[in-house]
Amino acid sequence: MAGYVERKELDTKKVKECGLPVLWILGGPGSGKSTQCVMLSKVKEMIWINPEELANAEAEIPEPRGFQIKKVLESGGWKALDTPVIVDIIAEAMLDQLENWHGNPEGISKGFLIDGFPNSVAQAVEFVGRLLPATKIIHISLGPDSLIERLMAKGSTDFEANEMALSQFQQEVIPVLEKYQDKVIKVDGSEMSFLITADINTELMKHKL
Repeated sequence: MAGYVERKELDTKKVKECGLPVLWILGGPGSGKSTQCVMLSKVKEMIWINPEELANAEAEIPEPRGFQIKKVLESGGWKALDTPVIVDIIAEAMLDQLENWHGNPEGISKGFLIDGFPNSVAQAVEFVGRLLPATKIIHISLGPDSLIERLMAKGSTDFEANEMALSQFQQEVIPVLEKYQDKVIKVDGSEMSFLITADINTELMKHKL
């Protein structure tokens, strides 16, 4: 059970009624989710929402809620936050970016990219219930051995931690992909990053996204 974090009251009406597509970018640890979000945010002119970075930023705010979040992060990382709190953080960022995004000259985004979230069916249900349904889910697919190799190459040499991260993905995230399988676009994560972006873009264009 995560430590207590006070909740924020948010009016999410603007998010619910924005009419923008939402893409969940999912994949195993080290699969390149954030890399693709960086590239797709430019190619598709979409708002990139990174829950981990947002939680880390919240933890640095010198207020009670910031201290509470920091305590949870120190004990178990951002994924240890209670689901409603993570969705609070995401919702706040989505609301802010709808007003303050400057990714194109018009300042009007063409959608949202949700990086590495949801991490469980419960999180998916909470997100959909409070915000918006996923329009499509991008699954960057890599085998277990390749994922471990990627993590090691990035400097994550704690084998036990890597195995735990992979197990969490298989036990918690795979069921999300199965639950919403009609929305999943699966791409080969073993290709070079720009080729993966091209593959994703090609598939999205088929769906007029």
